[in-house]
Formats: sequence, structure tokens, C-alpha cells
Amino acid sequence: MSEKTNVTQTEGIKILLLLYKWRKVIIIFCSLAIVAVSIFSGPSFISPQYKSELVLYPPGTNSNKVLLEKYSGFGSDKEIDEQIQILKSNIVRDSIIKKYDLISRYNIDPLKHYKLNKEFEDNVQIDRTRYNSISVTVFDTDPDTAAMIANDIVRIGDEVKADILRRSLNEALNCFVLDFNKKLSEFDRLEQSNSNRKNGILIENTIPNHQMIIDNMKQQIESRKRINPKDHILPYDSEIILNQLGGIQIQYEDAASNLNNNFPTVYIISPAEVSDRKAYPQRALMVVITAISSLLIISFWIIIVEKFKRIRAAFNI
Repeated sequence: MSEKTNVTQTEGIKILLLLYKWRKVIIIFCSLAIVAVSIFSGPSFISPQYKSELVLYPPGTNSNKVLLEKYSGFGSDKEIDEQIQILKSNIVRDSIIKKYDLISRYNIDPLKHYKLNKEFEDNVQIDRTRYNSISVTVFDTDPDTAAMIANDIVRIGDEVKADILRRSLNEALNCFVLDFNKKLSEFDRLEQSNSNRKNGILIENTIPNHQMIIDNMKQQIESRKRINPKDHILPYDSEIILNQLGGIQIQYEDAASNLNNNFPTVYIISPAEVSDRKAYPQRALMVVITAISSLLIISFWIIIVEKFKRIRAAFNI
């Protein structure tokens, strides 16, 4: 072991002496490399990029009633994944591209959609953090624009999510009305009085008056409760249907109240702020890496040259 250690130390000393012999070449080479990277990493060649980051939590998707009865807290993995999918959607991306004219900003041919989308994905990063929040990070040559894009991505995503929820609730409301009308028809068939009463509730193509529909539902239920004025006793099957109609009416009321829900779809923990220092390029780091890399390259080249000289001398070439 001692002989191997001595040999290794001897080889190391020889390499150091060899590098010292070539010290002028090493200094000149490394200096030129450092000067070159200092020049070409400047703003004349590389536009500085500024970074803005926004952090948010999606809430749990609960109804108003649940929110009033119990604190909902932040969303689960399902809500987080859904929110990320919305923020990365084409609707949000195309809205941002159009609003900030990123085609001209990135200097990209409008017909090259793939290149435009790739540039957008490189400058906009949406990821889940280690704390199960969502980070929206934007890079841009202008610090104000970077912050505005980050905030607008979340705002537009919030509007898209709210629109999805409204559409789902509207579909649910329409389904409740259809179910209510079916139950009314079923009740009327049992009582054999279809010709003497209204058969249901009409929903026009315009925005429905939910309170009017609810009142109509209550009126229809009450009118059918008085179908037997003599004894006020309904058959068992009819009583069941009336209870089902009341349940549908309550569900409709809950859905209609949720339709006007103004609860936020995201909780912004840290809004995007205007950065006062550039994030890229990091010239000091680039200079250090270049200095180390150039030193290794020139040292490797010197060792090869010296080895080649020894081989030539040994064979008298």
C-alpha cells in the first residue's frame, strides 16, 4: 500500500510541475474563456429574464350548505390535479397569448403553433410544490409583464373553473325539473286527472327565474295534496310520489342557491410580485463554471501533449 501511495503522490507532483511549466498558457486560455463568457452573456447577446412566482391552494369543492356547517379546508389531491389541469389548459394559454401578444413578444411565426406553445411552456411553469400547493412561475424579459402574466393565469383559470361549475349546476337544475315533471305525470296518472291540471314546469331558453320555478314546484305539490277534498287522504303510492317531489324541490333549491355562489375557487397564498433582479442569465455563476471548465480542458490537453512528446522521444519519431 505504501508503494502505491508513493507512486500516486509522485505522479501528482509531476502533474503539478507540468501544469506550472505551462502556467502562462493556462492563464491566457482561462482568461480568454472568462472574457468571452462575460461578453457573450451580457444583455447585448442574451436578453435578461425576470422571474415571478405565485403560490395558491385550491379549496375543497363543497356546496354552500356544507361550507356553512363545516370548514372545508384546502382541496385534496383530486382538486389539486384538477386545478393544475385547468391552469395548463389551452383556454388559459391561448387567452394569455392573445392578451399579451406573445407571438410578437417571442418573435415567432404565427403559423408555427408548436414552436409558440413550446416557448410558452418554457417560460410558464405550473407545478405542485412539496407542501401540496400549486406554484405558477413565469419568466419574461420585463419584470412587470412576468408578474401580470402569473396573476392573469390564475384569474383566467378561476373564471374557467367557475364557468364549469355553473354549467354543471345548470345541467343539474334541468335534470331536477325533468325528474319533477316525470313525477307529476306519474302522480296524475295515478289520480286519473291529467286533463284538469297543469302537467309541469317550463324552462325557457333564456336565463330561468329560479325562485319562480321553486314557487311553482311548491304550488304543484300543494295542489296535489288537496286532490281528495273529502277525506284529505291520499293513496299510499301517491303519498310516496309527493314525498319524492318534495325532495326534488329541496335539491333544486340547494342547487339554485349554489348557482349564485361567490366563494373563491382558489386561495392565493403568495401573489406574483415584480422582481427587482434578473433570474437569468446568472453571469457570476457562468464565469465560475467557465473558469473551472477551461482549466480542466487546458490541463487535459497539456497532459496529452506531454504524453505524445514522450512517445515520440521514446521511438525517435
